[in-house]
Amino acid sequence: MTANNSVLGSCPQCGHEISEVWVMIEYETTEGEAGVWAECPNCETIVDPIHDKPK
Repeated sequence: MTANNSVLGSCPQCGHEISEVWVMIEYETTEGEAGVWAECPNCETIVDPIHDKPK
């Protein structure tokens, strides 16, 4: 089994890069856009690394 480690975005809490391996939930919005919720491996927060911008 090969892990996909492409980067999805950064954690909006701590700025750490989040790769696909940390995805917990994948979903599609009513507008047809893809979205994910992932755990940040650095601060252990559940975040949206695609749509939320780092602080």
